[in-house]
Amino acid sequence: MPEQATYFAKAAGTARFVWNWALAEWNRHYEAGEKPSALGLKKQFNEIRREQFPWTCPRIAQRDVVCSEQT
Repeated sequence: MPEQATYFAKAAGTARFVWNWALAEWNRHYEAGEKPSALGLKKQFNEIRREQFPWTCPRIAQRDVVCSEQT
């Protein structure tokens, strides 16, 4: 049970982080006179998440660790 609570707490924290990031980016684009879109923000986040926020994709980070240990 504690493992499940920890998992959901991390998932909620990650979701909140991504929401706040997207809101800040939306406002930045809007203030610059651009027309932001949800799809554009999703693409932008997915392009940078592995390098800047690797903890947002634990399966990828976990797989990379396993792959690096095997070589």
